[in-house]
Amino acid sequence: MFKNSLSIPIYQVQIGSFKDLIEENRMILRRAMLKHGFKPLETEWWHFTLADEPYPNTYFDFPIRVQ
Repeated sequence: MFKNSLSIPIYQVQIGSFKDLIEENRMILRRAMLKHGFKPLETEWWHFTLADEPYPNTYFDFPIRVQ
């Protein structure tokens, strides 16, 4: 099971019966992201990067607006 002390939020201690469901949902996300070409940051369960990033050294900083 993917987890470590840095990737488990403190509130998980307080949610008891939801622990298994939370871990299962995290693994669903992880498997889906890996399947579609993303690589995880091993210290944060929610952080993924596109494995074959087309612009790896570019920081995009522009406003997004709804049309």
